[in-house]
Amino acid sequence: MGHAQGSPLTAQQREDIVNFETALFTAQIEDERAGRLTARGAKGGPRNLSKQDFYIGINDLFGDSKTGAPFHPIIFDIYDAWKGLTGRGENRARAAVARGEELFNTKLIRITDVSGINDEAAFGKPAVVNGTLSTHLRM
Repeated sequence: MGHAQGSPLTAQQREDIVNFETALFTAQIEDERAGRLTARGAKGGPRNLSKQDFYIGINDLFGDSKTGAPFHPIIFDIYDAWKGLTGRGENRARAAVARGEELFNTKLIRITDVSGINDEAAFGKPAVVNGTLSTHLRM
């Protein structure tokens, strides 16, 4: 312990800090070009995002850690309502957001040197070589 560091944390203090910090989140309310992230049926913004389930291992590549449900590569759908919008201004920007969401969910990438995905020995499962950004994100 150095100057002004106080005494070591108790297990309860550590747990309280972790619980407090893991309950915090921030979320964007609007976009400079697309406007409100809840417009036209989209499900962005802090209120919607605060209601989404999250825990370590949710939708894991080898099965959900709590439910055992199989991995599903489409992890983002909050801007599905903006798919196919046409026009100018906000609608054009919203359509771009929806295309980005789809790209994130579906664009195949080569996954290399990722422990637990590429090393068969780690989990006794075949190595994943091709996946999407969601494959890597959910590991």
